[in-house]
Amino acid sequence: SVLYENYGELFPRLMAGFGLADAEEFVSYGEAGIPLAERLDSLLVRGVTALVVIPCDTALEVCAELRKRGIRIPDDLSLITRDFAGVAEFWDPPLTVLRPDYAAMSASALDLLERLVRGERDVEDIAIPGTLILRESVRRI
Repeated sequence: SVLYENYGELFPRLMAGFGLADAEEFVSYGEAGIPLAERLDSLLVRGVTALVVIPCDTALEVCAELRKRGIRIPDDLSLITRDFAGVAEFWDPPLTVLRPDYAAMSASALDLLERLVRGERDVEDIAIPGTLILRESVRRI
């Protein structure tokens, strides 16, 4: 069972709600052999104005690539990543993050495991919402 919201499935669903039916074409999963700079360029040329980059270490690489191009966060492009405590809040600019609820994920995992050990087979996926922590990497509109 899935113990967290699958970002790969969540993004297209949310974007469809905003009228962008082909959102999947904007998703890049770090395809093998394609350098980060090239993947980033393929998104920027399409006029992308915001990026959700997970994991955070990749977001830091994206920040460096954007800086090389003279693209300013958040003035030219907003950026959100997964929480990387002790780093994201001290980055320049401080990064807006999605903070998973690890305690709830752990508790749910144990509950599911106990249910499976007892022989229950009707377990279902559990979506554990995280927290969005807004910082300076997202442009306010």
